[in-house]
Amino acid sequence: LAELPAGTSLMCVNMEEVPKKGFSKVMTKEGIIGYVKNKHIKESYYKTLSSNFKEPEYTSQTRPEKINLVFHQVFNKDAVSNLEALVKPAKGLDVIVPTWFSVNDVSGTISSIATEEYVKKANDLGLEV
Repeated sequence: LAELPAGTSLMCVNMEEVPKKGFSKVMTKEGIIGYVKNKHIKESYYKTLSSNFKEPEYTSQTRPEKINLVFHQVFNKDAVSNLEALVKPAKGLDVIVPTWFSVNDVSGTISSIATEEYVKKANDLGLEV
């Protein structure tokens, strides 16, 4: 909910998606979405927006065989010490996914406890990481 001073510029988002006849769905420059009575809209115009955005092409890997995968919840760099004991009982395991990365703050800073030793040990046990 936002109080808008007279003269605030709004973008009409979707004319079909309104809760009640006589309203318009609008969005502020800050991204707040809401509804305004049409009688309060003084000036309106249509503008076609364009963008240079090109959707990235995502590739994927496929394999003819099934993959048996497990996640390994990792809390510290010593996780490699008990890796063999953890995976030995899991028959037919192909891939292990350690939870090495975490987001530290609202800015998106990422921390990592990944180690080359873990990857080598997992590979020696016949696992992909």
